[in-house]
Amino acid sequence: MAQIQNSIGSESILLPQVFDGDACLPDLPRSVIPWPGAGTQPQIARCLDRARAHGGWRWPDVPVVFVSDPHADAEGFLRSLTAAGVIHRAGGRIGLTGFGQRARIVLGGDSLDKGPSNLALLDAIAALRATGADVHILAGNHDLRMRMAVAALRGPKSPLREHLFVRMGRKILPALREVLERFVTAGDLDALPDEATCKARLLPRADWAVRF
Repeated sequence: MAQIQNSIGSESILLPQVFDGDACLPDLPRSVIPWPGAGTQPQIARCLDRARAHGGWRWPDVPVVFVSDPHADAEGFLRSLTAAGVIHRAGGRIGLTGFGQRARIVLGGDSLDKGPSNLALLDAIAALRATGADVHILAGNHDLRMRMAVAALRGPKSPLREHLFVRMGRKILPALREVLERFVTAGDLDALPDEATCKARLLPRADWAVRF
């Protein structure tokens, strides 16, 4: 706490150095405020007491940068890494900073779904890994739901699975459009079965609710 208070009003040693060659973060805040004390936030004091009762805080061996819920927003994801001092951006390319080379980067789930481009987000993660970054990816409920929905289209129908693709709703359509435009060939389209066969595979059977 004293370290934070002493840094107020100056370039804080607690804030990472930002390398923003493409000027993506012109309005990034560069100041800190002290964490409210126990007198005004008793729930914080109770939390710290519980931590002390279990051995206190244990600092990791390397810096840990935790980024969660990018939700198919590649630009937001890259800006977060830039703001954390993990990567530098210039000319549309990224590279690791010295801090980024030392850090462990944890993606806390929900990388996919909702946002403007699932494939762009996956491309951004691939570019990050290509730098040699120590990246650990956790699966969130949106990631698992999409994975299970696609997997449900293959193999025999099951009451527990056959509704999962439809349950994704309209928000799966942009991702399907991306896959269509990037990966599907004319030969793939020619090999598609007729509409009735496609519907039988995509939709749950009429008696699904009873069997479920």
